[in-house]
Amino acid sequence: ASRNRLWVLSGSDGKIVVLNASTGRVVGRINTREGGSAVAAGLGSIWAIKERTSTLLRYDPTTRRRIGPATAVETAGMGAATGVTTGGGFVWVTVRKKGRRDGSGESLVRIDPRSNPPAQRRIEVPYGAQDVAYGDGAVWVTNIWGSSVLRVEPNDMSKTRRIPAGAKPN
Repeated sequence: ASRNRLWVLSGSDGKIVVLNASTGRVVGRINTREGGSAVAAGLGSIWAIKERTSTLLRYDPTTRRRIGPATAVETAGMGAATGVTTGGGFVWVTVRKKGRRDGSGESLVRIDPRSNPPAQRRIEVPYGAQDVAYGDGAVWVTNIWGSSVLRVEPNDMSKTRRIPAGAKPN
């Protein structure tokens, strides 16, 4: 939620539905075209992931217009961008393997929207990158194949800690 607005992605019809967070009424839509997989509000913008093209789109939350060109997410040829969150001054994107997933070859990408083009740093996420969130000063990635969550320090991504979380966490 952002500015009393809730941003919900409908990937099949290619729209971000904008709801009034208090009343639940639809107050607008943003056309992203088909193929979206995730949306997040933060850093003064709305961010959407297009899984088909592994791109990150940025929108102004007031005008609902796109800001700048799409950013190609660094996937190292391993898969597709699927999840997004914001925190610590960065946009965080998960990359999952295409096809049969086994917990290897998946990653977390930190994107700095203040640089032009947006600077990216990628780390491998052992046991798979299922979902991503930001809270308590860290990035959290659930590992579906490792029954764990990976805690990542935002300013030093080499500092990680794997925490048991139960079977197939989301």
